[in-house]
Amino acid sequence: MKIRKSIISTVSVLCIAAMVSACGNGGAAGANNAAGGNNDPHANDNAECTNVIKNEDAEKVTLWAWSPGVAEAVDHFNETHDDLQICWTQAGVGGDEYTKFTTANKAGKGAPDVIQLEYEVIGQYVAGSTKYLVDLMDYGAGDVKDLYTDGAWNSISLGSDEHAYGIPIDIGPVAMIYRKDIFDKYGVEIPTTWDEYEQAGKDLKAAGYTGYIGNFSSGGTNFHNVAAFAQNNAVLYDYTSDDPTEIGIDWESDEAKQVLEYWQRLYQEGLIAADDAYTNDWYKNLNDGNYATLIWASWIEGNLLGVDADKVEGAEWRIANPPVWDENSSSMNLGGSSLAVTTQAKHTEAAAKVAMGLYSDDESWNIAIEKGSMYPSAKKVLESDEFLNREDAFYGGQKVNEILAPIASSYKGFNYTPFQSKAYELQQPLLLEAVKEGADVDSTLKEIDTQVTDYAEQQGYTIK
Repeated sequence: MKIRKSIISTVSVLCIAAMVSACGNGGAAGANNAAGGNNDPHANDNAECTNVIKNEDAEKVTLWAWSPGVAEAVDHFNETHDDLQICWTQAGVGGDEYTKFTTANKAGKGAPDVIQLEYEVIGQYVAGSTKYLVDLMDYGAGDVKDLYTDGAWNSISLGSDEHAYGIPIDIGPVAMIYRKDIFDKYGVEIPTTWDEYEQAGKDLKAAGYTGYIGNFSSGGTNFHNVAAFAQNNAVLYDYTSDDPTEIGIDWESDEAKQVLEYWQRLYQEGLIAADDAYTNDWYKNLNDGNYATLIWASWIEGNLLGVDADKVEGAEWRIANPPVWDENSSSMNLGGSSLAVTTQAKHTEAAAKVAMGLYSDDESWNIAIEKGSMYPSAKKVLESDEFLNREDAFYGGQKVNEILAPIASSYKGFNYTPFQSKAYELQQPLLLEAVKEGADVDSTLKEIDTQVTDYAEQQGYTIK
């Protein structure tokens, strides 16, 4: 997940709690033995927790999680469960937590029972001969699959119908966030296609706007590293948990070429900037109104709140569907996270109950959205009238979920590599060089393909 500020009225998602039978006091009898997991209900009796345990006599399951509001979600779970209590620790946010988890895996001890993981890192913990995450299909995950969007489930199953290495909790639908006041001032229509987006950039310039229609940033797990290519149906990586020893790599497709040529052209025409996200320049341009649009995930609102419309006189932020290539363009997603059960879990069945049950009823989803800045992965929430009709004050009272929820629901998933951090490290500088320095697109894509392929082979993967 990333940062998003949102709120939802009580939503009728009781069927989620009902279907997630493992999150209650029961659970599938004998599931633990059938799956061959660990079974020591008393191993965490003396575990140290950040939160206050509500029932000291109940079994404890340890959790590492970092999303805002997780403390409230844990308290809610513990208050509504007599036989099971979550012992929560904030072991770091994102990469800091992953470093500690990797260290614990190497040591063979010290990992929690349940851990929050972003989708893009799941593969690295199940790809090798030693897996560090439990396949939750052995613990009833198949029974709750239909509660979540296809894209969210694809992200935790790694494209498989047979495996589930976490329970999805949030996603990041990508939209076009724009400055309505800028488009209104210069009399430019809101673009709906990428051709219109380019023309809108030219029209703004011609009308006297001194900023940019948008920004190209290749840093981190952002739009131009993942979602932009996926929207044009470029399959950069073909990897599934059904055969974790093989990977397909294809950066040289016509679809990928079209995307990179487009952003290179816009930069050379002076229509976009190329500032890395979250830098001083990036925030300054947001503050000064030098970006007319921001093509990004919904959770970016949390960052925009830091910019705050009242710091820019007359600023009016709005959300629209992102521009598309054509009618075949795919919905885009950026970010999202899951609750995964580790192979070091002391009582695997109980840990699975926590992973499936922490976010499962009305109140827990309300906490996730209002306190946790999370865009929900549960279909029932996305489809509820209360959620769809919510007015967002930051966006001038706009009902943003009428736009975002369909994007989230129609997103089908994206294949990451089992070494995604390394893949980013290899592709980022080459993408940026192509855009900023005008490097040959064909040669750039071939070089990315070669470098990622070489790395995959060095790690022992078979190239499809």
